[in-house]
Amino acid sequence: FAGLELAPFAYRRRHFHAHDENVLVAKSKDGHVDAEDISRESDHIKSLFAWINRAIFGDERYDDMDVALATIFGRPSAQEAQMLENALACLPDDEEEPVGPILSLEERELNSLGPLGAGQWTKQYDEKYAHSLLDVRDIDDVSAWQKSLKRTCRQSLRRAVGMNYTVIVKPISGDNPAPHSSLAVFRCIVEHELRLSMVGRQRDGDEDVDPTLFFGAICEAVERYVISTKMAGTIFEYMYRLDPTDSIVMIIHEVRKGRVLRGQWCYLTDEAAKNYGWFRAVWDLIGRAVQEWNTRIDVVDLGPNGVDGKLDAHAELKQRYGFQWVEDWPAVADYRGPFW
Repeated sequence: FAGLELAPFAYRRRHFHAHDENVLVAKSKDGHVDAEDISRESDHIKSLFAWINRAIFGDERYDDMDVALATIFGRPSAQEAQMLENALACLPDDEEEPVGPILSLEERELNSLGPLGAGQWTKQYDEKYAHSLLDVRDIDDVSAWQKSLKRTCRQSLRRAVGMNYTVIVKPISGDNPAPHSSLAVFRCIVEHELRLSMVGRQRDGDEDVDPTLFFGAICEAVERYVISTKMAGTIFEYMYRLDPTDSIVMIIHEVRKGRVLRGQWCYLTDEAAKNYGWFRAVWDLIGRAVQEWNTRIDVVDLGPNGVDGKLDAHAELKQRYGFQWVEDWPAVADYRGPFW
């Protein structure tokens, strides 16, 4: 969709295979990725964030993802090492400080149209990827929704609500960098993508990390970070009070447009995933839809399921919580009104 414009860096990505020798020479000499490289606290993640931040601000020397990965996880040349040092020097000491570019609300709303699926509701694209939708017009409060679910789902929600999360609400404005354009949030997104790619399972065992999975997840995290931080909406940052690091363990990117409340992005660390983070996010999302904006929201949209919109496991999970898998979703979710 023409409304989505990203830095070229976001699309200069490849699927890395074992024969990409320069990239895959990580800590060890045999082409395997060292497990310590993939922790959320890793200096490699900080280095990657510093690198892509320079690319986002238009420095073309940092545009190539191949060079970024080879520099950070491999054996950089002297010139590349100096570029990385210069990029790191631009980062603030506070990892939660936003560092992204300032974009007007008009730019952000335009950048949001593609991720929201405007190409389908404007009929520019014939193919429609199914979305998971919940009609909330007849739901009086979030407890009524919970009571309509099966017992196991109700139990998961009760546990989620009882978890010690602190939530900070950060609207995205046109006067400041996106509030989630920070290293702390980037670490969260990377950990989320690594877990989904099954790298997390390997990290907990004795197996070497599959380089193909690792670099694929890293590229996915970079692209998602770039897209999200260019959009409009509101960010909900979750901290887990029992986590001694007191760091961000989950973020929700929410967008309101027309008669729809869209749960656009949800990223969880391993800690949040173990502590019912996704279920808490859905509870909060529906609560806002039916209690705060009950006269303005008809549908809660959790979007497509997976890259192609047809990932059965995700769709089935959402269905258990009342969301219907709708192929012709623009006929149900009315996005035609303004952002608000």
